[in-house]
Amino acid sequence: MTRNTESWFCLALPHERQIVFTEHLAYKWLDAPAAAALTKSWSNRQAIEQFVINAA
Repeated sequence: MTRNTESWFCLALPHERQIVFTEHLAYKWLDAPAAAALTKSWSNRQAIEQFVINAA
């Protein structure tokens, strides 16, 4: 495999919500630049940079 197609979803909520995880029990919260640097997926890095770090 040389290419993979990813879908990005972004949803604006009217207020903050409590997040409940049902998988990935070893999760950790990071600021956006650290998350972008840590991810191994180029498409996840691109989404973080485009929609979080560089969001207008």
